[in-house]
Amino acid sequence: MDFRIVAALSATAVAVPLSAGPASADPVLNGEFTVSGVGTNNQIAVGPDGNMWVTLESVTKDVAKITPDGTVTEYESANMSNPIGITAGPDGNLWVTQAGGVARFAPADPTTATPFAIAAIADPRAITTGPDGNLWTASADKAFKIPPANPGGFTPYPATGLSGARWITASSDGYLWVADFGVPQAVRIATDGTGTVFPALGGLQGIAGGAAGQVAYSQQGAAPYYVGVLTPPGPEKTALMPGADPFGVTYGADGAYWVARFATNNVARVTADAQSSTIALPANSGPRQIAAGPNDTVWVTLDNTDKIARITGVSAPVPTHPDTDANARHQPRHQDHQGPEEGGAHQEGACEGEGALHRYGWGHVPVQGRPQAEEAGIGEVAHVHLPQDRPTPQGQVHVPGAGRDLHGA
Repeated sequence: MDFRIVAALSATAVAVPLSAGPASADPVLNGEFTVSGVGTNNQIAVGPDGNMWVTLESVTKDVAKITPDGTVTEYESANMSNPIGITAGPDGNLWVTQAGGVARFAPADPTTATPFAIAAIADPRAITTGPDGNLWTASADKAFKIPPANPGGFTPYPATGLSGARWITASSDGYLWVADFGVPQAVRIATDGTGTVFPALGGLQGIAGGAAGQVAYSQQGAAPYYVGVLTPPGPEKTALMPGADPFGVTYGADGAYWVARFATNNVARVTADAQSSTIALPANSGPRQIAAGPNDTVWVTLDNTDKIARITGVSAPVPTHPDTDANARHQPRHQDHQGPEEGGAHQEGACEGEGALHRYGWGHVPVQGRPQAEEAGIGEVAHVHLPQDRPTPQGQVHVPGAGRDLHGA
């Protein structure tokens, strides 16, 4: 078995919080891990073993495994040659695309990969598991359905409307979606191979499926660049990203889309209604591809530095209302306090304990217990709801009528 441990970096977490929209534990860049080579199209995915796997642009190695703690192990197989796309298959194996076909390997031993010839895959790109339990990939103007138990029995679909396929993803409502760079469009493909096109304003690179049949994609073919958020039949909503070179897209555990932005050396978080914020990555690192990982993480390939970056704290919002949060220890004592500001905050319920932190939606408001609330003249209130469309700086909230700001820890 030919493999080597490349790095086991216990990198010091770099606290780079989101520029807007804090969460209960703000997402941060929390480690960079070196691989022997990662290029523009080398893709990353979580494996069936709970590790991250990435294809490599390397003279001697084909794929790398990165454990959740950042330990990197690289592998070479005689049956893989410059693999590009990678995904966890429904059969417990990992699958990659490469020129002229696909290859399958077990996470325990990538060196014994098995190749399967598909000559029409001349431009290998992403691969995914479809809603029908088959593997799907797209190359140029064709989509391919590949049964994992019989890869040689693949089915090509040349009439989906595709022109220059890039990324492929499965949506939550039972379709495959392909980002098309040859023609500015996203192509939705049913499992019978029927294609439906959704025009964009420029060529697309990455695409990811979200909730309720929604998808998001990076438009990187024509200025101004943007991330499109589409719930069919549309229209698309857009988060403008001029000059950012948005590339890979993934759907995070927080219910938002995460986008690697090559030119600006950061990642964007885009909500279902196309609101965006960013996390900085190292200067000149060149983020390209991106994937959600275990334990509320997102992992990003850094094209310029041959590293993989880990972002932690990508967590789902925590409900705090007593009707929706079984763990809340509030008494439902509704009491609205009207203030001079239009759309002002309202206060609700008493909260047990000092220094409690409560969050509503994607904004959070730390309040340091009852003494400050009482001092501010609002009695025993230590819980504040804010409208989701009015972001509040972390650690501070103005309570209308209270006469002062409350400052959290």
